[in-house]
Amino acid sequence: LVEIAIAKIGTTVLARAFGLEGGVYAPSLFIGAALGLAFGLFVHPLLGGFVGDFGLLSAPQAYALAGMAATLAGICRIPLTASLILFEITRDYGIILPILVSVAVSSLQVSSRDTKEEGEKA
Repeated sequence: LVEIAIAKIGTTVLARAFGLEGGVYAPSLFIGAALGLAFGLFVHPLLGGFVGDFGLLSAPQAYALAGMAATLAGICRIPLTASLILFEITRDYGIILPILVSVAVSSLQVSSRDTKEEGEKA
């Protein structure tokens, strides 16, 4: 899955560099889903025995949804829209908190980087 995400990042960058029509909206969803699922599949076997019995560990697919929301919020800078879109897709109240946390972390990371770059320009 990580290889697929890296390939998608590369093809999106090349398409944008050569001036091809297309956006970053759908690729960001795809990249976020691939990386989120890869993270979920990596973490689940490691921590499944420790916290899985108590219901504290989500399914790997939930990490894919959180990754989609976080990537979309970070790349397109639309945190509220990303949260609402992913909630609309799932209609699952149990996924709201992980989506909001991942979107908040992504948005804070992007805004801190933007603030740092603006400070260097001044």
